[in-house]
Amino acid sequence: MSVLRSSLVVASLATLSLLAGSARAADDDTPPPVKNPPAPPSVHAGDKDKDKDKDSTTDHQKVVGHFGASYFGQFNVGYGAGAGGAGSAATQIVGVRYWTSDTIALDLGLGFATSGGSTKTGSTTNDKPSLFGISLKAGVPIALLAAKHYTFFIEPQLIFGYASQSIRPTGGDETKNTGMHLALGATAGAELQFGFIGIPHLALDATIGLGLDYASGSSKTGAAAETTDSSTAFGTAAFASPWNIFTTNVAARYYF
Repeated sequence: MSVLRSSLVVASLATLSLLAGSARAADDDTPPPVKNPPAPPSVHAGDKDKDKDKDSTTDHQKVVGHFGASYFGQFNVGYGAGAGGAGSAATQIVGVRYWTSDTIALDLGLGFATSGGSTKTGSTTNDKPSLFGISLKAGVPIALLAAKHYTFFIEPQLIFGYASQSIRPTGGDETKNTGMHLALGATAGAELQFGFIGIPHLALDATIGLGLDYASGSSKTGAAAETTDSSTAFGTAAFASPWNIFTTNVAARYYF
């Protein structure tokens, strides 16, 4: 009997040992908990603004290879001779500036002015003086220094203008007044671009210049002898200024 009891005790202990081993193995097979990946860092508006501030491209570099529609200012062309001449044609020169590279550009401009008409009293018609004026500008801006929002440059340039006026009084001889104006020299100044407010393609010019100015005029009435007049000047002059936008006209430009 004691032998049987001992055998049952041994069998019971063996069974418990097997059950404990199975439970431990089941615990070891349990997969570890899954950890969620860390969330990506959020991008704030301030970070985007900092990236924009890190942009090293100048406003000038952004317009290289673009045509800039330009207003080059007013060029007066006198006509006629005698005491102060007969008058002056005010031509407004518009055109383009094109930067072929970071340092060289080409300016081309054209301006013209024309007027005329007539008055009628009963069956009599009188012609008003007719006027035509034209001017051409050509220049080669050369960039010396380009900062973030402005470019210092010099520009050899030539501007030529011609004007003609005709006066036909009723019952009288026609008077013909003509004139030409030539400006040859160079300007120096800066092109200010508005990249600091997000409009780098908008620009204003501020320049001073040195050059030769030549003007001549003539007047002739009927068969009378022609009267001529001419003048030459050399010196410095102030041309376009950004603050002219608040006073008269401004040398403005927009690049496309």
